Amino acid sequence: MLHRKRLVVFIAILLVLSFVSGCSGDGEPDDEFEEYKDYEEYEEYDDIEEHEVPLFGPDFNDDDLNGYSAEVLNLTNIERRKAGLQELKAAEELTNAAFARAEELVTLFSHKRPDGSSCFTVYAEYGVSYRAAAENIAAGQRTPKDAMNSWMNSAGHKANILNEKYSRLGVGVAAGEDGTLYWCMNFTN
Repeated sequence: MLHRKRLVVFIAILLVLSFVSGCSGDGEPDDEFEEYKDYEEYEEYDDIEEHEVPLFGPDFNDDDLNGYSAEVLNLTNIERRKAGLQELKAAEELTNAAFARAEELVTLFSHKRPDGSSCFTVYAEYGVSYRAAAENIAAGQRTPKDAMNSWMNSAGHKANILNEKYSRLGVGVAAGEDGTLYWCMNFTN
């Protein structure tokens, strides 16, 4: 029985570590995946100090998670500049909403919140108004660079990152008890 429990836990961890999901303003997940054919290691990423994080049991603190959030914003703006787009501005209330969503992802990795409502209902709780919005989520990536690489290799996520109608971004990161990192990007105009 103990062996079977371990096997179930191992399979669950593998599924979480390999799953990335995106959602646009209609509240429905973007399940479409298309490999980004022109993808290469981004030279700009090499200049960014990367924090290697053990997969299980790290002692994260707020500074680590806030630093990861800022790195994702920076990497996002690198991609937007390369595409000739306006940089996204960090918005405190949107960042707070993204951190709240990242914490929820530890419990339920979905664009639905643990209470069953849409991911976008968190915006009102943090005073965020918008005409258009999107959410990218990911789980298991160990660094901001890994999270961005996953998103940029997914057509739906990449479309959110490079959508010219968005001007603001909030990024949240949370660590599960087992050390798995959960990532959330909230975009608005």
